[in-house]
Amino acid sequence: MNIKMNTTTTQHPCGILLSRFTPRCATRKLTASILGALALLAMDGNAAEGSQKPPMQSFIPKSKVAEFVVANLDLASFRNSFGPRREPGQHHFEDFGIKPTSTAELKAELDTKNWWYSIEVLGRRDFNGDGVEDLEIRFIDNGKGSASYRSSTRYVVTKYSENSRLVAIAYEPNPE
Repeated sequence: MNIKMNTTTTQHPCGILLSRFTPRCATRKLTASILGALALLAMDGNAAEGSQKPPMQSFIPKSKVAEFVVANLDLASFRNSFGPRREPGQHHFEDFGIKPTSTAELKAELDTKNWWYSIEVLGRRDFNGDGVEDLEIRFIDNGKGSASYRSSTRYVVTKYSENSRLVAIAYEPNPE
């Protein structure tokens, strides 16, 4: 197949060069589409240089973060020892009658007769790039006595609005 090429220069209204060569065959539309897409990418890149990211939304308080996590963490949003005994409508520690036995700014422990839980806040930022602040937590869930359940897992959790629950959205977060 022999394709003849004409040298042309076509500029987008914004001044970006769209094409140097125009093929005289059935691929003309495809080439124009590809070059148009490249022009849009170039324009977006230039626009991004002069603009700033919108501010990150956050529904997470600046202080007493561990207490906030204990009060708002939706235990139904990830696997844990509550699963087999959880009734519909039970989502938070409080729904099970469990209160923290010790709290610090970034760590809380909940100690009961048969179970010991620990929540530690490891980081806070927008882990998934959706514009909403997330938390990285370590959730430790250990049975006592003859219970053999032992778990220590890192989660990314987020709260999408003032009225939403704090839910797990990822396991073992990727480093930035």
